Amino acid sequence: MATNQNNAKRQHILDIANQLFSKRGYKATRVTDIAQAANVSQVTIFKYFTSKEQLAHEVVMALTTDGYQEYTALLNRTDLSFEEKVRIMINHSSQTAQTMHPNFIAFMVDDYQGKHGNQESFKAYQEGQAAFWHKLIQQGRTAGQIRPEVSDAAVMQVIDMLVDYVSRRPQSEDMKQTIAFSTDLSDILFHGLLRA
Repeated sequence: MATNQNNAKRQHILDIANQLFSKRGYKATRVTDIAQAANVSQVTIFKYFTSKEQLAHEVVMALTTDGYQEYTALLNRTDLSFEEKVRIMINHSSQTAQTMHPNFIAFMVDDYQGKHGNQESFKAYQEGQAAFWHKLIQQGRTAGQIRPEVSDAAVMQVIDMLVDYVSRRPQSEDMKQTIAFSTDLSDILFHGLLRA
């Protein structure tokens, strides 16, 4: 029972940290802010997370794995057409990118690049990426919605190029500009895949 309570408290802290990092950014969010919003002490936070950076890393991990789970559940729905699923994903991704604080997105990119000491989040991203995109491509092909002349390898290469663009953005570049441009590129990717 204590383990369930501990897991619930840890998850609650992660949820609150996600909300604050997403709204205020990584730099502007203090551990005291998270503790106050979660109605716990700072000591409790440090019982579960060794530092603010580790807490933010855990938020990135959760966003990555939860995002793939959410999109996979969407792909598993039988009440939507392939095109409806793709449009929902585009809209959700765009909305998330536009509402998330640019400083936290920059933290996420740095975390994926291993700049915070490990490659764990990038590995989680890659593991989810292969399975998710394979399933999406196969559903599109089965539905006759993906142009047959577009190879799976080409789709994956374009996705990798998009991820590479975001991850290699110049430090001086405004993250909002990067997000807007990558959202446009995602839209082009999906529309280029679909049959007219």
